[in-house]
Amino acid sequence: MENTAEPTVKSHVETPVDPTTVRVVVERQTHRKKGTSSRGSRRLKEIDRRVSKAVRRVTRALDSGIDTYIERRDKSKEARKDGVVVDYFENVSYGVSRAMSKASPLVHDVAEAINTRRLRSLIRGAARTFGSLPLVG
Repeated sequence: MENTAEPTVKSHVETPVDPTTVRVVVERQTHRKKGTSSRGSRRLKEIDRRVSKAVRRVTRALDSGIDTYIERRDKSKEARKDGVVVDYFENVSYGVSRAMSKASPLVHDVAEAINTRRLRSLIRGAARTFGSLPLVG
């Protein structure tokens, strides 16, 4: 971190040789700036990073699924005159399957993003209340 303190200017009048001369002493304070982010803002940055990772994953998965559909559609078109129409549902199912398999870790990414200390504390508190309930039976 760099020293961001403003210089303090003090003037001292000593017994100079020349009475019109004033000696100026510049003193710097060694105050250092604290960290730039608070705990809350660091947490928000972490959530933003993880959510944007999940969004990137979804867009890549959709792109991959659409590419798969287009490849299969082109093969169907080359195979038969009306292959695009006949194989439409099969080609779409291949594309959707590919997109879903690529996007499957999305649930874990979102869970990582919302898993906070406060949420875990709330879950523990709820679990304690369920533990103190009498058993019926």
